[in-house]
Amino acid sequence: VLARVASARVVVVGFGGFRDGLRALETDLAAGDLDSARATRSETGAPLPALSAFFDSLAPAEADAYRAAAGALTDRVLWVGRLDHLELHDLLPAMEAMVVPSTFPEAFGMVAAEAAACGVLPVVAAHSGLAEVALTLGAAVPEPVRPLLSFEVGPAAVRQIARALVDWLLAEEALRATTRDALVQTARERYSWDGVAQTVLAAGRGDVAGLPLP
Repeated sequence: VLARVASARVVVVGFGGFRDGLRALETDLAAGDLDSARATRSETGAPLPALSAFFDSLAPAEADAYRAAAGALTDRVLWVGRLDHLELHDLLPAMEAMVVPSTFPEAFGMVAAEAAACGVLPVVAAHSGLAEVALTLGAAVPEPVRPLLSFEVGPAAVRQIARALVDWLLAEEALRATTRDALVQTARERYSWDGVAQTVLAAGRGDVAGLPLP
C-alpha cells in the first residue's frame, strides 16, 4: 500500500496474545528482512499460511520494491491497543477504510456495520456474519466498489487486502462520496435501532414483503 499511497497511515486497534508477534513482524519488514518476516509464527507457534504465500509470490523485483516501501513502515503504523466505544466514536469517522482480517466466525458483522455507519469502507474477511454485512452493503454501493468490501481467507488474502485499500484510496472523489452516502444510508436502514425495529414489526405483522432480503 505504501508503494502506491506513501501518505497512508495504519492504525491497529485491538489486543490479544499475538501483539508482540505483530510488532516483531513490523520491525522485520521495516528492516527489509523478508526472510525473518516470512518465518513469523502465530502465538501458538503455528505457521501463518497467508503470510508465507504472500512472500512466496513475490518476484525478485517485487521483493525489492516491497523492501523499499516497507522502510517507512514504523512511521506509518500506530498501535493503540484496546479502545472502548466512546474512544472508537472519535476514531472511526476519521478513517478512510477499516480492515477486519479476523478468521473467527462472527454471528453478526457488527464491526463492518459500525464502519459503514461512519461512511468508512469496510474490507472484511468473506465468512460468517462479516460476509453477510458485506453482501448487504455491496448491493447498495456503486459496482466498482463492491469487490473492495471483502477478501477470501486464503493464499491471496494479503494481496486482496492491499489491492482493495489502494483502489479505494486512489478512487475519484465523486465515487468515494457516492459510496460513503450509500454505506451510511444502508447502515441506517438495516442496522440502526429504527431499522431493526421496522424489521421486527414487519415480521410480527407477517408482512413478508416488508422484510429485507437476508
